[in-house]
Amino acid sequence: MRLQRLLGIVYLLLGRGSSTAAELAERVGVSKKTILRDVDELSAAGLPVYAVRGRGGGIALMRQYSLGRAELSAEEQDQVLLALQAFLVSRQPGAVQPAALEKLRALFRRPESDWIEIDFACWGRQGDDERFESLKAAIISQRAVAFEYSGLNGGSSSRKAYPLRLVFKAFAWYLQAFCQTAGGYRSFKLNRMRELTTLEEPFDRGAFQPPAIGQAESAPELWLTLRFSKRAAYRVYDEFDREAVRREEDGSLLVKALFSDGPWLYDYLLSLGPEAELLEPEGVRQSLMGRIEAMQAPYLGKKGIKG
Repeated sequence: MRLQRLLGIVYLLLGRGSSTAAELAERVGVSKKTILRDVDELSAAGLPVYAVRGRGGGIALMRQYSLGRAELSAEEQDQVLLALQAFLVSRQPGAVQPAALEKLRALFRRPESDWIEIDFACWGRQGDDERFESLKAAIISQRAVAFEYSGLNGGSSSRKAYPLRLVFKAFAWYLQAFCQTAGGYRSFKLNRMRELTTLEEPFDRGAFQPPAIGQAESAPELWLTLRFSKRAAYRVYDEFDREAVRREEDGSLLVKALFSDGPWLYDYLLSLGPEAELLEPEGVRQSLMGRIEAMQAPYLGKKGIKG
């Protein structure tokens, strides 16, 4: 903690040029007396930091001092900063810039850039930062986790797993893990996890090599051909590559794309509503029609539901 504080003081001075003891004390969360003691310690260690007492004084580094910034061009430094900013803002939208970003700016001597803002949270719902932070801590400390998980079939199961990686894909956060309950690699959607607990059981994260997200369950893939009305063009271009889209003479849009097979596929197809029609393959089309009929049953007064 003390070493972090000393480095923090150096980075703050690199970025600001000078600062008062009171400002530094507030930024790093210690007393002014501790800051002055830290300055003396840094100076004794050979860093050209000095304090000027009295009105208009402050703490500063000699102007010629800088930390090694590696052989990065100005453009490369901006790319590093923007990539880090994109990640940090996605985790803390609207928050004060985290210390890591400020340290890098000071290190590169680059001004703040605020032309980009990224927020991965869903409209109308706040992201579950607590769940994300708990999993991140479990991954870093290499501790097993236990939780309840709501599956696609509507059931819930108790899981125990070794958390390996957090992945953001298709507008959602996933945990890649080795599931001890299932005996293999699995991907868990964070918003379906409940009663998350970090266990004392350790594991060696280096001993596991999870597959790419979406391949953990080895779901088969198949090509689908869909026709969208022109009223659904916004959704087509939101969700498909332009190379997969062909505009017809009547304004409708023909889409041919590769999908992973599984129960979720029919949920997705049903979510397209009346503005889309599945043309091929015929087997999937027939299965989808059966599900549509089953959905109608409660509204048509039928006692049973076809499945």
